[in-house]
Amino acid sequence: EADLHIDMSELRDAYQRYREDSGQNSDNRELFITTPKEPKNYKALIISSISILLIVLFISTMSSKKTTSEESNNLAQNSAILDAAKHVESAQSAKNEAEQKEKQTNVATFNAAAIQKEEEKEKKANNTHAFVLYPQEALWIGVINLDTDTKRDTITSAPFVLDENANLLISLGHGLVRVELNDDVQRIQEVGRVRFSYRNGVLKRVSLEEFKELNKGNSW
Repeated sequence: EADLHIDMSELRDAYQRYREDSGQNSDNRELFITTPKEPKNYKALIISSISILLIVLFISTMSSKKTTSEESNNLAQNSAILDAAKHVESAQSAKNEAEQKEKQTNVATFNAAAIQKEEEKEKKANNTHAFVLYPQEALWIGVINLDTDTKRDTITSAPFVLDENANLLISLGHGLVRVELNDDVQRIQEVGRVRFSYRNGVLKRVSLEEFKELNKGNSW
């Protein structure tokens, strides 16, 4: 009863009735022993509790500082990693751009070399003629010889050789053509009709009116 704070008077009364009914009243032994309560030392308990609380707070504080330090280190490391990644990405991008420019330059150089080689090949194929027309596609070519007052015309996409020693009027169906006269090269990119006069070794673009004046008023 003292330790558990339980009221056992009912049990005592029942046991007492049992003794009386069974003739055991001569037995003087006590079933219930009352033990004095020991005074509780609350001071020691309070000190122990305070000590435990201080230890817990200290451990919690140290753990929080450690966590904060680790987080700071992790943030610094992550920042360094991100900076390094950005630097690598920027360097790779610059490298790719430089490689792309180099490829474009190489392609342009290759194309220019190929064009020059083709022109040299065409010139060689024509036995190094001084005056040649190189159509880019099928072209109507009309030529009037001012010295002999004769004319001829044709449609061709092959190189067309002209007499560099004669005085000529030249009419072309379109201007998608390259004109070579000795070392002089003219690249024309016009869809309309183009006309030239070639007199005394000089090639000149002329208008329709100038062409008619040189051709006795005729456009062809």
